[in-house]
Amino acid sequence: PSSSTNCSKDNPVLTADITDFSKIQKITAPGSPSSEGPKGHSFIWTEHQRVPLYVPVDAVFDAGSYSKDTADSPAQYLLIFDVKGYCNFKFRFDHVDAPVDAIRQNFSSVPKVSDSRTTIAENRVELKAGDLAGYTSGTRQAGNWDFGLYNMAQKGALAESYGMHSYAVCWVNYFDSGKQEQYRKLLDGPKLV
Repeated sequence: PSSSTNCSKDNPVLTADITDFSKIQKITAPGSPSSEGPKGHSFIWTEHQRVPLYVPVDAVFDAGSYSKDTADSPAQYLLIFDVKGYCNFKFRFDHVDAPVDAIRQNFSSVPKVSDSRTTIAENRVELKAGDLAGYTSGTRQAGNWDFGLYNMAQKGALAESYGMHSYAVCWVNYFDSGKQEQYRKLLDGPKLV
């Protein structure tokens, strides 16, 4: 959680789409089971299309990793952002192919292998809602990528899960009602309500 006293303890409102909405095929809802336990993020299915990733709210790039599962697999980025002006909210994109240069400069040009531990950004990049964070074609296997929103002040519906997942919230609920309706039509799987 942020130690800043100049931040709101209210809930943020997401105002910008996380990608080109027309490219989304479906969204696996937060809370879906996996071999590691329930995931607090959604899987955004864009069918291997190269899509832009937009920050949905004013944010500051906080931490991330650049890694690959094995020596032969492709390297991708995990990007974690603080929601600007809100004490305890973070969001993440995972399986990012190409972050914008200002963010990419925080990482070594050589990916870690079998090590996705995050490191704190030396250059905390500020972005406005709707700004480009990077591009992705998703995972090589499924062509999807991850997006999640977290309230680090309190464990949520996945409190028994691990790491950030236990602080997950249903990010769709943080959009205004019009966008909530659009995203809900694409949600598939259990709902974190």
